[in-house]
Amino acid sequence: WWRCCGRGRRRPIVRSPYRSFPIASFQPTVAKNDSVGHARYDRGMETPRSILITGASSGIGAALAREFAAPGIGLALSGRDTDRLAEGSAACRSAGAEVDERILDVADREAMEDWISAVDAARPIDLVIANAGISGGTAGDGEGEDQARAIFRTNMDGVLNTVYPAAGYMRRRG
Repeated sequence: WWRCCGRGRRRPIVRSPYRSFPIASFQPTVAKNDSVGHARYDRGMETPRSILITGASSGIGAALAREFAAPGIGLALSGRDTDRLAEGSAACRSAGAEVDERILDVADREAMEDWISAVDAARPIDLVIANAGISGGTAGDGEGEDQARAIFRTNMDGVLNTVYPAAGYMRRRG
């Protein structure tokens, strides 16, 4: 079965066991294009050479850092866990990337502004991944007020403390 997706392109339809209607198959926008694993982006976007990732000591942030790590790539990585961040940074360095690792609390606005400023001065940032985040307990009682505020400080303020300073530098460069 094929479905037309506009402009004459046709994609196969995938039938989901969880839905009663067909869905178009997912078309990834990032693909490997060489043996060392440089990311290639569709839509004419050039490969970013300087990437800042928060929450890089574990989970998606650590996986993204390893994915982008390659010769000629500069990675600015932050996280909360010293040992895991050092381990991930070492893996990225062994893949050929230049790594600036920093233990930071993304909720600390001034510390984030200072770090982002230093990173951008050393190597202008092309891509920011504001990934740092925490979650609450799942014991069934829900989060208390202090825990909910800590979650918002990290998950909301942390994104703003990362994106706003970096966006300012990126905007000035065009």
